[in-house]
Amino acid sequence: MPGFIRLPSSEKKLLVYLIAVNLFITTAFAVVSHDQPLKFMPDEQEYVQLADKALHGDFNFDIGRFIRSPLYPLFIALVKIIFGGHWLNATIVIQILFQAVACAGLYFLAKEIFNRQAAIISALLFSIYIPCFYYIKAISSETLYQTNYIWLLYFFIISLKKPRVRYVIITGILFSLAYLNRSQIGLFAPFIAFGYLLNTQLTPGKRLLRIVTFIAIPVLITLPWGLTNQRIHDMYITSSNGGSWVFIAGNSNTGYGQFMNKLDINSKEYKEQQNLELSLSKEMNEPDIWSKSAKEKQQVFSAYGKKWVKENPGKFAKLKLKLAVCYFIPGLMKQHHPFKKWLMSFLISLPFYVLGYIGIIMALKTNWKNHLWFVGYFITILVLMVLIDFSSRFRTYGIEAIYLMYAAVPLSLLVNKLFPRLEQRSLFRN
Repeated sequence: MPGFIRLPSSEKKLLVYLIAVNLFITTAFAVVSHDQPLKFMPDEQEYVQLADKALHGDFNFDIGRFIRSPLYPLFIALVKIIFGGHWLNATIVIQILFQAVACAGLYFLAKEIFNRQAAIISALLFSIYIPCFYYIKAISSETLYQTNYIWLLYFFIISLKKPRVRYVIITGILFSLAYLNRSQIGLFAPFIAFGYLLNTQLTPGKRLLRIVTFIAIPVLITLPWGLTNQRIHDMYITSSNGGSWVFIAGNSNTGYGQFMNKLDINSKEYKEQQNLELSLSKEMNEPDIWSKSAKEKQQVFSAYGKKWVKENPGKFAKLKLKLAVCYFIPGLMKQHHPFKKWLMSFLISLPFYVLGYIGIIMALKTNWKNHLWFVGYFITILVLMVLIDFSSRFRTYGIEAIYLMYAAVPLSLLVNKLFPRLEQRSLFRN
């Protein structure tokens, strides 16, 4: 970003090398991977269908369970307009490029939080950690969202350190784009506002100006989508209204059974349980739920989820305690995948998680105030996965890139110990 990030020529070359490594690895992965686009998950077909609707001027993005966020379907629609019949391959290439942009963003974030050495290690870890680029061939929003939130966090940190309001404006724009892609980032908004409020380097008036500016930008950017949903659904929805659906999916007998009952994943009972639309409509005794309007469905979902929590406090506490523990365990959910696949995911992620947790503890012990932004973001993903609905996918694209940045901390110290002749710079900023 010219004008916002200035680098000496030597560092520009370094960054080019890091991006080249990332592009080489992710491209090679895309070529050798047996997974094919449109076969990763059901979401993919829904995104393509919504893109096709948008191309015909229909912006009713109700998929039955909820109204989807608009950004990714519109992205697919734009790719289809530009590349025509080659849109599928073009999407994969673009997502590989977005992955490289995310790598650069993590480099700058790590450099801002720690130093250049940690930044280099972070970028390299990001380039070799398979879960962070596993979805580049999926026609789904994970890759774009991951890139978006990494740059959002970078500019949020910059906006706390520098007096110019333009960094707050960039933060607001990046937040809006992430929100229009996946509404879960909305959980982080209070922490951003709180960060501006606690910024004692500024006068109370300037702090208030930053909060108002940050709030105003998403309100304005999401206005067209909100008005579109108001016209179509009689609901002012600024991104997605999937919160009620994922809440009931994680807070119901069906959701409880998915995580607490040990079933053979090849059994008929397990497969029926995974059909959430059918299972939840039966549980709610609402066979006609899918014929209701979007507004009515969300009211039913929300009411039933709250009712279940109120009537099943023991189950709720037991389920949330297990999910809270699972949040810290790397890899896929064991009960939802074949053992060998789960074990492979666990072993691949384990060393990165261990190093990440060590780095987080070291950073908080050294200067906890500098890492309050991470605490807020960590709580955001924790709330999403534990209190609302747990999915290892949420964690993979939502926070694991940041774990890699913290994993670079002990690795950086190890490098300094093994190679003492390297230029020594303070790892932890004041």
